[in-house]
Amino acid sequence: MPGSNIRGSGMLCSIGSIYAQVEQTVSGVVKDVAGEPLIGVSVLEVGTSNGAITDLDGKYTLTLTKSKSVLAFSYIGYVQQNIHVDGRKNITVVMKDDAIGLQEVIVTGYGKTVTKDKLTAAISKVSSEVLEKGVRSNPLTALAGTVTGVRVTQTSGQPGAGPSIQVRAGASLNGSGSPLYIIDGVQKDDMNDINSNDIESIEVLKDAAATALYGARANNGVVLVTTKSGHVGKTTVTLNVNIGKGFARDNYDFMNARDYLYWERMAAKRSGDDMNLVNGWGTGNDITADGNKSSNGIYSTSILTDKNKYLLDYGWQSMKDPASDNYLLFKETDFMKLNTQDAWTQDYNVSFSGGNDKGKYYSSIGYYDETGFPLESGYQRLSFNLNGEYKIKSWLKASGFVNFSRSETNPNYMSDANFWSVVAAAPPTFKGANLDGTVITLLNNTQNANWNEMKNYYYRRNTAYKTTLGTSFQVDLMKGLSLKLSGMWYLWMKETESFDKELPTAPGKLNSNRKASATYARKLDQTYNAILNYNVSFGDHNVSAVGGFEMIDKYNYGLSASGQGATSDDFIGLQFTAPLDANGKSTRNMSTTHTQERIMSGFNATYDYKSKYLFFLRTLRRLLQTGGQPLGIFPRCQCRMERIS
Repeated sequence: MPGSNIRGSGMLCSIGSIYAQVEQTVSGVVKDVAGEPLIGVSVLEVGTSNGAITDLDGKYTLTLTKSKSVLAFSYIGYVQQNIHVDGRKNITVVMKDDAIGLQEVIVTGYGKTVTKDKLTAAISKVSSEVLEKGVRSNPLTALAGTVTGVRVTQTSGQPGAGPSIQVRAGASLNGSGSPLYIIDGVQKDDMNDINSNDIESIEVLKDAAATALYGARANNGVVLVTTKSGHVGKTTVTLNVNIGKGFARDNYDFMNARDYLYWERMAAKRSGDDMNLVNGWGTGNDITADGNKSSNGIYSTSILTDKNKYLLDYGWQSMKDPASDNYLLFKETDFMKLNTQDAWTQDYNVSFSGGNDKGKYYSSIGYYDETGFPLESGYQRLSFNLNGEYKIKSWLKASGFVNFSRSETNPNYMSDANFWSVVAAAPPTFKGANLDGTVITLLNNTQNANWNEMKNYYYRRNTAYKTTLGTSFQVDLMKGLSLKLSGMWYLWMKETESFDKELPTAPGKLNSNRKASATYARKLDQTYNAILNYNVSFGDHNVSAVGGFEMIDKYNYGLSASGQGATSDDFIGLQFTAPLDANGKSTRNMSTTHTQERIMSGFNATYDYKSKYLFFLRTLRRLLQTGGQPLGIFPRCQCRMERIS
């Protein structure tokens, strides 16, 4: 019909008109404020994946996919610009420097800071905003996915366990090795027991600049941690409460008891196996036997009879035996639910900060509590932090800090792998308890056991105390020249106790050795340094130098002892162990350790011209001494010149 044809033509014209509008092409040039073309600028049509990259002359061409498009121009070091096309075919863009990003202050070591635009080393920074997101026992987990070239691996599921850190795959041949940790100028072995809420920033030094400054200890990189300090203004009180819950990953969908019996007994029948074995699917079990005294009483599978069918009224189940004409009687036990708990995490932190033009302060107290999936496993930490500084004279400033933490770790006596393999793969026909209600302890040995009951036979205590003190005085000798004298002390103590009560090792067998052990470790690290800072600018020339001396003294002491033969489960102390066994041999062992290490080092300088050409020089003279014997002097020099684009 004519009318229909006209409407059809109108529709086709409309579609063609829209299609023509979408086919618009935009081109142009992208330059910097000096008029120089920028290479590699990203040009993206907002809301789509349609984009282009500028060429050697800063030119781009892009065919649009929408009628009203907005183009986003982005480039590292420049402010992103969003521009509406509005029907234009040629758009020239002038990119402006991202002054805020370039002026970000980076800590490079020994209290020296530099803005990002004058940074020559490979350093990545993680701010407090990142650290405050989420609930974590160790702040190093915040580096995962946020710092390039750093691999963070959680190697243990134990609550409070720190991750493994590798910077640029490590410096050793096998790719292992941990970085050097420096927290407020104090070198430490790890970052365990540090409150994430107290950290202002984390810088990761990843290249040779780290070794030039800290020597061979920094072969695997350096992690610099700066804690929060006070601010000028009214007192600020901050309360942070974070609560989280962990969920175990369910890798397998295990059969219930009914399906387990069906397929196991069908497989046994087809294989010609004995169907009356004493195990999870066999019918040779004696459900009236005591599972703590006889292996016949551990599992519930048996033939349903008039004598035992009353158990169906007490939660037991029955099913047709797929391998015979009988009916099976069994009890289903969720071994996973029996041996695990909800993994809750609680983090509470209260902080106070403030100050005026004379002084500033920051103080906080925090409590962290994390429970693991295995029953009784957990980690608790109490921490306290105080930072302060005071301007005594216009040319003299004093500062100091105190940091304390006490942590308690409740480990699982099994290894992670063994625990999860047992609780996940235990036959679901485990009886769980005898008919008189007593709980069955073992499946067959202490490593294949009902942890819900076995946990009562082990006493474990792991307590760590960490105290860090520091004080410094900064003297402004003249304009641009200052001297800072610092002293820092780090005291670490750890106590562990272990006691095994009289415990079952197999049905009907007991171990009465009552083994006991204890360890005590103490480490005192002292750091003293005198750092001279010089910063001067004249015309287009800028010079920055750091010179000084540092001495680190580390002393470690350890004591360990063990014994066995206590007469009661109530006596967990080593003094209650038997001095001699039945053969007259000593049951007690004791050893001590002493180690000492001294390190002395340092100088570095930077010069830049018009903030464009940067020259960097660093020399290091390091003396290493251990056990009272000097190992040698290690001089080091690093020189580099760069052009800042």
